[in-house]
Amino acid sequence: MLKKQQDAFEFDFKNDIPFEYRASECQKILQRQSNRIPLIIQRAQRETDIEEIKQQKYLVPTDFTYQQFLEFIRQKLNVSKNTGIYIFFSNNKFYQGEKAMTQVYEECKDEDGFLYCKYAGTEVFG
Repeated sequence: MLKKQQDAFEFDFKNDIPFEYRASECQKILQRQSNRIPLIIQRAQRETDIEEIKQQKYLVPTDFTYQQFLEFIRQKLNVSKNTGIYIFFSNNKFYQGEKAMTQVYEECKDEDGFLYCKYAGTEVFG
């Protein structure tokens, strides 16, 4: 069971770049831009209905709520209003819209300092 959860939360960024470099890069980002959250986002492994996001690395403003972040990602993906977007973090919890992204970061950041998340979607009816 644990192996399946780990596989579902693998990231190209983590597989391609050594830990020491990622951790060092994250520390530099946090020192230069303390009002930003270093985040990596990738499409969920089994997601086929939504395109791959073009840019996977973002610096999210610390004053963003989860809802603002979700809307930001919706715009980047350019999906219709009939498509529901879901974002999963390492703890597999769903967050309410008003939750501060700084709280999500503190709860879910990786040991390298980046916040990793996956997105998926589903058709919804208005």
